[in-house]
Amino acid sequence: MKNNDTYKKYKIVFTDYYFQDINKEIKILNKLRNVEIIDCNDFISGEIGNEEKILTYLKRTKAIDADALIVNHAIIGKKIISQLKNCKIIARYGVGVDNIDLKAACEAGIVISNVPDYCMEEVSDNAVAFILGMSEKNIPIKSYTKK
Repeated sequence: MKNNDTYKKYKIVFTDYYFQDINKEIKILNKLRNVEIIDCNDFISGEIGNEEKILTYLKRTKAIDADALIVNHAIIGKKIISQLKNCKIIARYGVGVDNIDLKAACEAGIVISNVPDYCMEEVSDNAVAFILGMSEKNIPIKSYTKK
């Protein structure tokens, strides 16, 4: 007797991202051969703060049946999570998870993941550059911007 999950297509939904494209992600995921990838970025990226519109779009595109959501800044609150009947994981592109209702996800048995070291080096480089830039000798434009 064969396991039905062996032949199941897993639906992975990218809600929003600020990259040019997700070609690298698609290439990696397609190696699994049993995935359906839905890219919602064109609509959701303009509505990341409107959970109601995100939910409507996910339903309209059948992305609400996702097994996994990959999210950047879209609000994934209780309204959306309560409709995610197949979802097993919400993965966040980035450090924090403040745009995801953790309590609702936990109650629904959905695992939340993030990238805790995302852009850490870039952020620290910028912080040091700003600190150095505040000295009078390093950035002559400082006096100009104060005018």
